Amino acid sequence: MRGKVNHQEIKQAYARHGRVLLVVNEHDSELIFEADRNVLFRHEIGVGIKAFDEQLATRFHVCLKDAAMLRQRLGVSYIGEDRLARRVDRCQREISEGLIREMDLCLRFWLSEHAGLVFDEVGVIGSGAWCDWLASEVGELLNIECGVVEHVGCEMRLAS
Repeated sequence: MRGKVNHQEIKQAYARHGRVLLVVNEHDSELIFEADRNVLFRHEIGVGIKAFDEQLATRFHVCLKDAAMLRQRLGVSYIGEDRLARRVDRCQREISEGLIREMDLCLRFWLSEHAGLVFDEVGVIGSGAWCDWLASEVGELLNIECGVVEHVGCEMRLAS
């Protein structure tokens, strides 16, 4: 199925790099929220997993130039073909509490599918209170420290 996580590839990438990024953005809308709820999948920005459904995704954006900057800053590399070929319109409305709960369910689904994986570093790409909340939630679910990678214009920087 399109977008399905390749468990072995992720394990190998994690073994090489020792870090994983959880990326929430507004690309690959055709892969969003499959019927079997496999909404977490391999992502090519660094070594990472991308989690989104359509409404959550549109709050965040990562372009090709950003991806190169982020990979250089974090010292990670692509683990597959580049999928960042298109953009969708940004959604201006606020994410409702219901959608945040949906994201939590997605994270829990992903964790149950990857119980054998242990991650010591996770970053959430974005900015603002919602990303702070997500980083906290991910950190709690994974029982690790989870930081925010801020998206400022076309520059990525690790939040302090």
